[in-house]
Amino acid sequence: MKSEQISFVVYYAEIVYKRHMEQTHLSRYTLSLTPYIDETNPPEGDVIQALPGSPGKAEGKAHVIRAETALDDFPGLEEGDILVLKGEGKVGLTMFFSNITGLIYENGNPFCHEVNLCRELGKPCVVCLGKNIELIGEGDYLRIDGQQGTVMCLGSKIL
Repeated sequence: MKSEQISFVVYYAEIVYKRHMEQTHLSRYTLSLTPYIDETNPPEGDVIQALPGSPGKAEGKAHVIRAETALDDFPGLEEGDILVLKGEGKVGLTMFFSNITGLIYENGNPFCHEVNLCRELGKPCVVCLGKNIELIGEGDYLRIDGQQGTVMCLGSKIL
């Protein structure tokens, strides 16, 4: 091998090593991509604490979409509603995100597709409610804070 080729290989080997060390250092700061929080905190009063997804605040009527019956649940969605996704989200549902005020997602994580889309559209989002999602019913009037990761029920049939 020529000396030029050897120095070229050594140069790139050094770059690869430096990137590997950076990733190893930053990996301890990476958030978990696990969609569920096993231990959900019980609500304090009418406030449910979860994980922040997309910053902002919004108020509106809850419209609940279940993963298994998503297509049947969508006809009642009105502009300005807060979309409550129970179960797994589906990429096809995101076409309705321009009409909603905010998103509450039972699963998800701060990096999932639905949350990224909310961030791009400037819509607040709260994720990882876990079992607390059952406290939110269709038509409940909610206030969500995507910066703090809270859901507050202002007029509820359930809470």
